[in-house]
Amino acid sequence: KCALVWQLESQEWAKITPEDVGNEASHQLAKESALQGMVLMRNENAALPLRQGKVTAVLGPLANATLALASRYYDAVCPGPMHPKLPWAKGQRASGCISSPLQQLRARGRVIHAAGIECDSDRPGNHCVGDTSTALFGEAIAAAKQADQVVFFVGTDHSIETEGTDRQTLGLPGAQPALLAAVRAAIPNKPIVIVLLNGGAIAMDCFAPPAKNAVSDALVESFFPGIEGAEALACALYGEPGCNRWGR
Repeated sequence: KCALVWQLESQEWAKITPEDVGNEASHQLAKESALQGMVLMRNENAALPLRQGKVTAVLGPLANATLALASRYYDAVCPGPMHPKLPWAKGQRASGCISSPLQQLRARGRVIHAAGIECDSDRPGNHCVGDTSTALFGEAIAAAKQADQVVFFVGTDHSIETEGTDRQTLGLPGAQPALLAAVRAAIPNKPIVIVLLNGGAIAMDCFAPPAKNAVSDALVESFFPGIEGAEALACALYGEPGCNRWGR
């Protein structure tokens, strides 16, 4: 046992400190990794890049997610005390340095936000993406009608993507497919962009080609894009310089 501990502690990676992980270069690498990992799966009617100066409706249960973007395998990515919602993660630093897609899009233009499905994906055990309630659909539809363009953030979160839990279906959990269909029916002629946030596979037959009833004009697979995922997504969605790195 002593020999094993000595061998582990003698490895170079054992000498890495929180300062090595949380520095500016590491965050830039995280953004670059997110940009290279995204896949543009559909872009009809020039839905992307998003139009500058237009009102954007930001919808979906994962629009304001932060920790959910980082999946489950991360540690002290931010300075500060333990995250108040993560009592099980001893020593976990606060997530204040992780921004959400909503925050990053707001920084770039006028935004109307409505989740459509009540959700706090940063709270462990919260099965919000699997919620089947349609009570908030009206708010999402109203926001979409007021906007010039719509971006949905849908997918899975820690309640679905976790060890020891089997998924019963490959489709979008809960009322998410119904929310997408309801908004599309309300605004048949406005551009809709869907951004997927997920770890495992998601069946896309309801909103990706060649389905004739596709509910989105553009579809982005971002997986769980990491701690700089929101910045990378907003940068790519607006087609900012250096961010058009889509895989296909």
